[in-house]
Amino acid sequence: MVSRVFASFLLLSAIWLFSVSGDSQGAAQGSSEKPNVVLILGDDIGWSDFGFMGHDAIRTPSLDRLASEGALFPSAYVPTPKCRASHATVLTGLYAHEHRICANDLKSKTYVTRLNTLPRLLAEAGYSSFQAGKVWDGGFSNVGVTSGMTIRSGAPTWIIGRKTLKPIFRFIDRNVGRPFFVYYAPWMPHVPHTPPERLLRKYRGIARDLHEAKYWAMMEWFDETCGQLLDHLDKKGLRDKTLVVFAVDNGWLRSDYVWSANSVVVNYRAKDSPYDMGVRYPMIFRWTGRIKPSVIEEPVSSLDILPTVLKFCGLRPPEKLSGISLAERILDNTRLDRSAVFGEVYAHTDVSGPHPELLPDALWMREGDWKLIEKISPAGRSYELYDLKKDPFEKKDLAQANPKLLNRLKGRLETWSGTFLK
Repeated sequence: MVSRVFASFLLLSAIWLFSVSGDSQGAAQGSSEKPNVVLILGDDIGWSDFGFMGHDAIRTPSLDRLASEGALFPSAYVPTPKCRASHATVLTGLYAHEHRICANDLKSKTYVTRLNTLPRLLAEAGYSSFQAGKVWDGGFSNVGVTSGMTIRSGAPTWIIGRKTLKPIFRFIDRNVGRPFFVYYAPWMPHVPHTPPERLLRKYRGIARDLHEAKYWAMMEWFDETCGQLLDHLDKKGLRDKTLVVFAVDNGWLRSDYVWSANSVVVNYRAKDSPYDMGVRYPMIFRWTGRIKPSVIEEPVSSLDILPTVLKFCGLRPPEKLSGISLAERILDNTRLDRSAVFGEVYAHTDVSGPHPELLPDALWMREGDWKLIEKISPAGRSYELYDLKKDPFEKKDLAQANPKLLNRLKGRLETWSGTFLK
């Protein structure tokens, strides 16, 4: 499904490259210029639910354009498919068991104020920052953002994207000529699904039910807000001065999803699960004149966003990060120094007390086209194995048919998880 849209990317990329001089690409690798950074973080989106990822119905023209103008990683992953844990990983480059924010509702103390977050590290280099939309752990200042308008919930959260983008535009306008970081993380298309009727009517009758139609309409609405933000950068002459990063926190909840507050529903392929519909998404990096349009198919992780952004900004990432910089892969086609990505899944609500990171409900890993899932319960452990190239929606478990491969991947997963599971 994805491959048929890649051909159009190649054409768009060729057109783009024809218009960019070789000197511009040389500046990408040698320039000391610090770009502005705009991070767009979608909320509850399935990996295939974009036009550029091959969806037959959902319209996302703004994000389609962004994908065609930058480096697209169609197989990016969130290690932990929970909103709070996922945001923390994007901001720190650490796994949930490292930053200790494993669930959405925590009994245990969180440590985000002590961590090297992306906005905190950018602030040390002279960046001002603005957060709008969803943020956790006590508000935007706790994650190192210098200004913002949002707590976890309430009116300030809901209005961004759904009602207005003016606070972001005002921040950008005040900081033209100075490096800035915008953290745009609206509750979109996250419930409540309240799309305008002009969009909902497009999808009534073609979606399988009203819940899905509303979600599809929310996707197009979210895409419109992304386009408005990108257009504002163009209007201010900031396109070639701004690194735009697109990511998603986790998959979405379908109408037949059954949720439990005390344990993840690992049998359903959606948000909160280790299946690709819970953990996979497309990641995009665009810096016009610096990054050539490309499609890079190696699996990557949201752990990699912080070190990659810092690298593009000419800054040194902190030591002992679990994420790696993708900048060299994007600019020079350098082979990634990693052959697999890993993840851990926890309950929505922390019921374990001070150490939720010791009690995952599932672990998973992807090596090449192979995906291994380990489910953990009081009854024991079970394993599933999928060939994502032939079976992208994980419908056929191949664990019993591939015992040697299964055992090897189990060994890799055990080696990785052994660093935090006792």
